[in-house]
Amino acid sequence: MSNGVFMMPLGLWHSDITQQGYFLVGKLLGRHTFNFEAFKTTMLNSFNRRGMDFRLIEEGRILFRFNHSLDRRKVMEGGPWALDKNLLVLRQIEENDNPAHIDLSWTDFYIHVHDLPLSRMMKEIATFIGNQLGIFCDVDLNRGGQGWGSSLRIRIGIYITKPLRRIMKLCTTMGEESVISFSYERLPNFCYWCGKLGHIMKFCDCQYEDGFDESQEQLPFGP
Repeated sequence: MSNGVFMMPLGLWHSDITQQGYFLVGKLLGRHTFNFEAFKTTMLNSFNRRGMDFRLIEEGRILFRFNHSLDRRKVMEGGPWALDKNLLVLRQIEENDNPAHIDLSWTDFYIHVHDLPLSRMMKEIATFIGNQLGIFCDVDLNRGGQGWGSSLRIRIGIYITKPLRRIMKLCTTMGEESVISFSYERLPNFCYWCGKLGHIMKFCDCQYEDGFDESQEQLPFGP
């Protein structure tokens, strides 16, 4: 030992002991306190197939352990989830991760991109748009690799600390401009004034700023 550093035997740190199970870590956005037992009951009714359990850790984080990897995958692919309209942010972790250090500033949503021509409903366009909004994950296309319908459905990792995007102006190198709009599936509580997830307008800090007018007919955001 020197300078407060303790030398751990290599065989002890790299032992064959492992945590059994498949893990997620999450938190309820906008809820600093909640009834954990009621939360467990709701989650068991929604997620439990082959066995799971929970542990409440620091800073309101919840550690989920599943007995089967398929259950964990279904939870991740089936989101976003909410409890009493409060978003449950979830991230997949492995046994060597520290759940207290996992970034919970983003979560996945399905978003519909409107006003695109049919000829532009393709993976390359979806990837570009998705990465401007957040982190592109996937896109719904037919067997020919094209979108089919009035909108392009893409799955994106959205940063929960930023306002939701309503529209985007696209400009090509040829000088062509196009405005597209977005709608979001299964949105939990969010603010119609600032556009951020995790609170509704009456709890928004923006109401203390100059120029706030709750009575105006057209709010920046809506259902």
